[in-house]
Amino acid sequence: MFPSLYRESENLVPQIYFGGEEPPPYFTAGLSEGATAEEIARQILLIGGGAESSGWIDNDRIFFHLAGGRFQIDLSKEFIYLAAHDCPGRALPTAFMALRFLQEPCKRGLFVTNQQAVFLEKTAESDQLCKELDTIWGIWVELHGRKMLTKVSKRRRILPCLMKYYEELMVGVSAVEWEFWDAFCFNLLEEKLKLKVEIVSLQTKL
Repeated sequence: MFPSLYRESENLVPQIYFGGEEPPPYFTAGLSEGATAEEIARQILLIGGGAESSGWIDNDRIFFHLAGGRFQIDLSKEFIYLAAHDCPGRALPTAFMALRFLQEPCKRGLFVTNQQAVFLEKTAESDQLCKELDTIWGIWVELHGRKMLTKVSKRRRILPCLMKYYEELMVGVSAVEWEFWDAFCFNLLEEKLKLKVEIVSLQTKL
């Protein structure tokens, strides 16, 4: 997570993730203890008869809310998930989802569509990167990011622009792949953001 950024809001958790309100009651679904990422994803796809959902996972239970067009997740939980089943032509997690995953305390995340699931886990290297990004976050926002933070349509640009700024500070040049998140997101997640990445195909096996 971004330590100093999180300290500014930790007293508001979990309400800050739910528009300032108490989280609505969770629905729950059973899960085999020690389930693999694929098994968890396939169970999530059954929730609500295939409805989009989001929530968190703890041992043998999935705690979830049906999305209803709006995803709200308590990002202070250790293992979070988001299931947006039909996302043709888009990679999940999006750049903004990846940024939120980095900024918050959650350690593992599962992003599910009908076609595939992407499991992310923070590493010691990604934790160190988050600390370094935290130190420049306020400066970057003042220089470049304020408009992106206030406009939903611009939020997909925040992580690429932040990382380009970071790389230019650290090594003098930034990777061109940041401009093409959907094409290179898995490489960027693993090689640049230092996350553990597991990609699972969920297409029906013949």
